[in-house]
Amino acid sequence: MYDKIVVYYYKNGNPSAFELLLQSDSLSSFLTKKDYVEYILKYMKQLASDIDAAKADIADTLNVYETTNRDLSNYRESLKTAMTDYQAQVVELDELMSQYGEELELTAEQIEEYERKAKELEKQIAELNAALKDKYTYIEGDYGWPIAADYWGSCVITSGFGNRKDPFTGQIAYHNGVDISAPANTPVQSVKSGVVIRSEFSESYGNVIVVSHGDGTATLYAHLSKRLVGNNDKVLQGQVIGRVGTTGRSTGNHLHFGVYLGSNLVDPADYLDKYIKEVLDKYGYLD
Repeated sequence: MYDKIVVYYYKNGNPSAFELLLQSDSLSSFLTKKDYVEYILKYMKQLASDIDAAKADIADTLNVYETTNRDLSNYRESLKTAMTDYQAQVVELDELMSQYGEELELTAEQIEEYERKAKELEKQIAELNAALKDKYTYIEGDYGWPIAADYWGSCVITSGFGNRKDPFTGQIAYHNGVDISAPANTPVQSVKSGVVIRSEFSESYGNVIVVSHGDGTATLYAHLSKRLVGNNDKVLQGQVIGRVGTTGRSTGNHLHFGVYLGSNLVDPADYLDKYIKEVLDKYGYLD
């Protein structure tokens, strides 16, 4: 519109104030025409300025759109890269799960082998215990505790006798003794006088000692870090025979303590000294 007006004035001439005066019927008409021309030109200039400003805004907006579109394209590419990495991690995780599954199956086979060897060891201990029953007689009537009282403050019974959740398989399994958690190398003592009928290392019990007491019973001390007595050694009640450890099939430093009656493993709590049993029960160790 502005361009058309400029062209019109160019073709028809831009009337000067003198020409407007000659064309006017009166002074007031001259002033009116002069004012109209000034108003029109001023309005046209303002309109041109507004159009220029609008063009600038459009250019700025277009620049923002282009920048945003570029950012979106970059983000889209980063998402594609992230998706590729994610898919690669999923494949890696599947491979690891498959590998761990095979290892777990192998571990289950090892556990079965450990249990088989443990049963063989228990059978041998029962046979030796029965053979020594008539050869040794000792004066103690009561059984002590495999950890001396000086160390009770740092010990706790973590598994009792009977059914429990197996720490390796997570399944309910029969536990043939008492697990006493204690710091590594805590002294382990014989609960009653007797003769050592087994001092060896086994895959299931680790370092293990079995003492026969000559009355048809024997006691087992397993997962030791050290064995301080050997086969056929005579030991006294309270004598240190080993140290607490985590050898064999173990999840941490502890003593696995068991009591044989003939060829059967029985609850050790039934053979404890009355005073010891009362103290352990008081502190909840026999729960």
